[in-house]
Amino acid sequence: MTSNITAQNKLIFHTESVDLLLIWMQKGCPKNTIHKLTIQPGSQLMEQLLKKQEKDVVSYKKALNDFNCKNSTSGSSYLLSDAYKKRFEIINLLNEIKSSNFSEDVYMRAIKYFPDNCTPPRDHEVFFTATGWKFGDAMSFSYITKNGKYSVSDKGTPAIIFNLTLVCMTYGNTLTEQREKGVSSIF
Repeated sequence: MTSNITAQNKLIFHTESVDLLLIWMQKGCPKNTIHKLTIQPGSQLMEQLLKKQEKDVVSYKKALNDFNCKNSTSGSSYLLSDAYKKRFEIINLLNEIKSSNFSEDVYMRAIKYFPDNCTPPRDHEVFFTATGWKFGDAMSFSYITKNGKYSVSDKGTPAIIFNLTLVCMTYGNTLTEQREKGVSSIF
């Protein structure tokens, strides 16, 4: 007697860049921790994706150095001022994503499109950011990593990146609306 048991793929959430950015903002945006923000995988990928879409973009490090959380007109590049204004909503949305069965919910919706007893070949990487582009709340891409450097690439690991600032700005006023209409709808 044999059994066809398949393991469930999972979504691997990378929230570090958002977590650290929100802590940085809560602490008043100290300059001495900017390097730590810029080396996060989600931050590296977000910066490259933004620079592919928009020319004449300053580095993420320069944008963070120039940002003044006490000046609402500061930080328009990388949506820093918008992220600062929405930081409490972003915290709530991110906490909801982390504490829910989101990965299982998405898997159960997607598995319907695969043949019986089939498991997709890999886990799926999902990066979250609160900064970056102004053109859409999420995008898919592929990346490679070498010596701690993450690079957007035509070949490599497929991934999705979500800009939680844009999700909070465009998908309703409640946490439920933002989770269900924003993040959940993309999967």
